[in-house]
Amino acid sequence: MIEKKLIPTVILTILLILSLNVSAEETVNVDIIPEKPQPMGSVEITANIDDADITNVFIVVQECDADTGICYEKENYSMTNIQDNTYSSSINLGNEGATYLQYTINVQTSDGWNTYNENTKVNYDLSSVDNGGNDNSDSDTPGFSFIVLSVSIIFILMILHRRNR
Repeated sequence: MIEKKLIPTVILTILLILSLNVSAEETVNVDIIPEKPQPMGSVEITANIDDADITNVFIVVQECDADTGICYEKENYSMTNIQDNTYSSSINLGNEGATYLQYTINVQTSDGWNTYNENTKVNYDLSSVDNGGNDNSDSDTPGFSFIVLSVSIIFILMILHRRNR
């Protein structure tokens, strides 16, 4: 009888402890413009931080290529206070092969350093990346239609020639 009551009590206690840890963890509201940046483009990152006595705010950005699993060197950018507890930084992305970036916000207060949104992933917009081709949406290779037309004409002429015999 005691075991039947003990197991649900232990499970509820564990869930309560886990929920307290999650709710105690502070987050920073981050806006990224554009939401899906392009490789080699630029991005404006704005962070609203509900922390008192902020001395410095930095953002650590790392570009990665999901296809190869390679992440490029981390870059550390200072963020400027643009209004009450809102900080911003403009970042020029520099790796052509990157497919996403990940960032971490580091905030220095009188109590020390705090880390927020650690390794938050932002996917790139790869749909409009220039692949060296032209702007036409055709996927045909130039000249193939001429070859198909020529073979068709020759085939028709051969059929007409055989009928005339």
